[in-house]
Amino acid sequence: MAMIWLVSTHLREENSLFCAQHACTPEKIYLTGGKLQPNSAWMYSVFLAINANFHLKRQAIFSDTKDPGLSCGWGYFINEKHYKAYIGNSSAIIQERSTCVSHNAVNMADTKISKGLAATGVGTVDCAHHDMKLANGVGDLQKGEKYVYVNMDYLVFSALSTFSSLKVINFSYDIVCQWHKILWGHVPSLPLHLQPDPIGRTFRYFVPKFHLAAHIETCQMMFSLNWSPGVGRTDGEAPERGWANINRVATSTKEMGPGARRDTLDGHFGDWNWKKITLLVLLWKVIEAVRAEQEHCIALSELEDSIQKSELGASLLTKWREEIETWEVDHTKPNPFERRIDTMTQAAIRLELAKQDAKELEDGTAVSLHSEVSCSILISTGMDLEHAQRRLHADAGLLGQHPTDTQWTSILTHSNALLRCIDTWTTIQTLYMLSVANLHANRLIDLSSDDDDDDDSGCPKPNSNSGKAEDLQLLLPSEICNHVPCDRKLLEIEWCHIPYIHTSLPDFGSLDLIRSDA
Repeated sequence: MAMIWLVSTHLREENSLFCAQHACTPEKIYLTGGKLQPNSAWMYSVFLAINANFHLKRQAIFSDTKDPGLSCGWGYFINEKHYKAYIGNSSAIIQERSTCVSHNAVNMADTKISKGLAATGVGTVDCAHHDMKLANGVGDLQKGEKYVYVNMDYLVFSALSTFSSLKVINFSYDIVCQWHKILWGHVPSLPLHLQPDPIGRTFRYFVPKFHLAAHIETCQMMFSLNWSPGVGRTDGEAPERGWANINRVATSTKEMGPGARRDTLDGHFGDWNWKKITLLVLLWKVIEAVRAEQEHCIALSELEDSIQKSELGASLLTKWREEIETWEVDHTKPNPFERRIDTMTQAAIRLELAKQDAKELEDGTAVSLHSEVSCSILISTGMDLEHAQRRLHADAGLLGQHPTDTQWTSILTHSNALLRCIDTWTTIQTLYMLSVANLHANRLIDLSSDDDDDDDSGCPKPNSNSGKAEDLQLLLPSEICNHVPCDRKLLEIEWCHIPYIHTSLPDFGSLDLIRSDA
């Protein structure tokens, strides 16, 4: 893949010195006649990955006058004079708090410790497709990521000015759910040469895949790279990989003057881009992408063929495809990837049961045979113990023929702890379920033999005669109700957990699995 050193004949032109390759250079280099081919706009879109690194601090030593540096916006760092002038005009702005999860980069932007520091870190804009730094896409941060007006806006549109003619711009940012809402209201405050013309252009916003799970569900639906056409398998995490490389010089650059630090980091960023090209990293990615594309096409074809074997499956597949294509064109239409059923978590069920206990205590109708353990707590704890038994049984089955002393110690420690918990729980259980003591003493019920013939789940089967903690019968209400009388309230509490078991399974109708991360 050819490399280009963009060197201006007039060395005072900004971004005149930076190492790039075709896909990250101005579009005039590779667009024939400056026009897009029909139905191929996605091929000429740009993916800007935005992020900040708070390891690359700089102490408040020297000044731009004493250490001006060798470049003035000719490489990856922007022109410091213009940048600081813009920041100075916006220094009184107070950061708005996040309406999503508690993003520290947002909520703590004005509270980050900056005493003794001239820069609390750097913000960058990368090419998300090629993991390469962009010209004039790097700048110092003063107080966190003041994404609304100051640092990040200036950096983003400074890097974007290189791609002024492209019609599709994709932004990837871990706090894009907050940043995009008021972005265009503040573009007029930018210098005129950085203000983009939105007419005839499409701007799309995404959260990088690794960061997406930390957002609320609404953000996961709106800003997922998985649900949008024309993005391939872009993950948006390009800056994070770059930080792993550059953080090794953070201690050295922290002690440098402003000019020397910018020049040093410019050199390292150029070296990063150079290696991406000369080591054929991009070529390897292309080869891997072609191979993976073929495999996924085959897998998709096989999946669709299996669905279309039935008339109902064929009609559902057609309906799903229509819903997806409609939503891809118009995001105001119903999102086919949103959940179509309300999920019920175990925590939510226990909260409802605790509320019922509280109401019964207020009404004076509560019947509790233990000072601390109510009926709902008894059943919930019993189900936790049942889960712990299965896990211990599975772990013990992985020991092999010659386990080490450490492995045996771990299994026995967990087994002893579980046995003590079961003994304590069983003592309280006999208060609410009187028949349990007799069943345990006389072994009147052998639950392991009830389901042996029909159980094809593959789960380990307990041996009730082993005496091990993982094989002890807990005799929950649902296990003994067909053999002995059981309190209806206890049965109802146990069955309250059934919705959690069902709704925690994947919702195949929402297509989440079909197009989720590989």
